[in-house]
Amino acid sequence: MARQKAEEIEAGARTREKNAARLLDEAEQESQRRLAEANRRAREIVGEALEQSRLMLADLAERQRLLDHWYDEVATTPNLPLPRHGEPVLTAVERTDVQSVTR
Repeated sequence: MARQKAEEIEAGARTREKNAARLLDEAEQESQRRLAEANRRAREIVGEALEQSRLMLADLAERQRLLDHWYDEVATTPNLPLPRHGEPVLTAVERTDVQSVTR
C-alpha cells in the first residue's frame, strides 16, 4: 500500500513537472513573439520618424533657398534706403514692433 502511494505521488510529480515544463516553454515562446513584435513596431516607428525628418529637412532647405533668393533680389533692388552708418539694422520682427509703437 505504501509502495502504491509512493508511485502515485511520483506519477503526480512527473505529471506536474511535464506541465510546468510545457507552461515554461509556452511562456518562452510568447515572450519571444512579443519581443519580435515590439522590435518590428520599433523599426516601423523609427522608419516613420526618419521619413518625417527627411521631409522637414527638404522643406527647410527649400525655405532657405527661397530666403536666399529673396535676399539676393532685395540686395540688388535699386532705391531701397540703406541703413545709416552706425544705425542698427532691424529685423522684420523688430521693424514690426517699432511700427506698432509709432502708430
